[in-house]
Amino acid sequence: MTDPNAFIDQVLEKLCIHIGDRPLGSRNNQRAQEFIGNSFRQHGCEVEDQDFTCMDWRGESVLLHANGHNIPASISPYSLPCNITAESVTLANIHDLEMRDIRGRIAVLHGELTREAIMPKNFRFWNPEEHQKIIRLLEEKKPAAIVAVSFNEEQPTPIFEDGDFDIPNAVVAKNHAGKLLNTGSNIALTIVSERRPSTGANVIVRKPGRVGKKKVVLTAHMDTKPGTPGALDNASGIASLLTLSLILQSQTFGFGLEFVAFNGEDHYSNAGETHYLDKYQAEFRNILLNVNCDGVGLKDSRIGISCMDCPEPIHSVCDETRKPFNLIEWIEPWVQGDHMLFVMNQVPALTMTSSGIFPLVDTIIHTKNDTPALLDPESILQSSRFLERLLINLDRAVGS
Repeated sequence: MTDPNAFIDQVLEKLCIHIGDRPLGSRNNQRAQEFIGNSFRQHGCEVEDQDFTCMDWRGESVLLHANGHNIPASISPYSLPCNITAESVTLANIHDLEMRDIRGRIAVLHGELTREAIMPKNFRFWNPEEHQKIIRLLEEKKPAAIVAVSFNEEQPTPIFEDGDFDIPNAVVAKNHAGKLLNTGSNIALTIVSERRPSTGANVIVRKPGRVGKKKVVLTAHMDTKPGTPGALDNASGIASLLTLSLILQSQTFGFGLEFVAFNGEDHYSNAGETHYLDKYQAEFRNILLNVNCDGVGLKDSRIGISCMDCPEPIHSVCDETRKPFNLIEWIEPWVQGDHMLFVMNQVPALTMTSSGIFPLVDTIIHTKNDTPALLDPESILQSSRFLERLLINLDRAVGS
């Protein structure tokens, strides 16, 4: 059998260095999909590519000039292009948005309107009424463009990531807000970007069990935000699943196994998850457990696991399995991941990530700095070994 340590290194090098960023719909994304499918095939697995249409988007450049200053800005992901000079209107809350005339002007959003990211208008899984109202009012009032002041002091963390939202928009870090908050001044905004139709696919592997239709579904997402090598998010999770499939080549269980490399977790439309749900939701009643790997393997960090809606027998098996593994600990459940697709459909889930990953979101994660240098391959291997032992213990407890 191929040495698992060498195999993990090969996966990380291929995805993060040879391929690089792999946003859904891009050629790099399609190359990643092909590599993952071929890796499963080399482990003796039969592979289904669940194809779907999607949007590929590339942002090239943004120029923002206001009040005599060139202001550092980022293109909001999926924004349309523009080349506009117009009067600005500063808006801090929904009341401002309701009352002010912004047609044909550049709306500068800050304060309550940008205290958090706004969910895409057609996002199916969680979409607060306040977010929907903000989108609706902006579309009705038709500003020429939007500049959003991020809630992040140093980083221009996007407020809008929505390919169905057709108002050009950019974002600036909060520490640049003072150069913009002057209603009535002219702002010049140029965004060079492109939306184009494309295709993507989930990579699905099924290994039947010895008894009945029950199965465990193991998931990780293959895509990234534009411009990031996506080592922690989530080449490491893919490496963990592929290594597990290598280790399990000759093993069977009472229940079936399903490996799903989702495509689109970091895309505004969650297209891969949506298509999987639409096609296979009727089978969810047969799922004993979803295990989602997202962000495992951070150096100098333990592996954090959490159970969501797990019945006591499964939780007990998870806990007993954890005890011999020195790197693995319980952490609080987190909701940003593919496991929520299952939890929201009454399927118990076990999540695996790095305990130290959360302070890195939007500073390292989703940036060019998310490189393999952050990763400890031995930690990734331990996550795969833990999953192997978990499946063996589950089989003894509930699978036969």
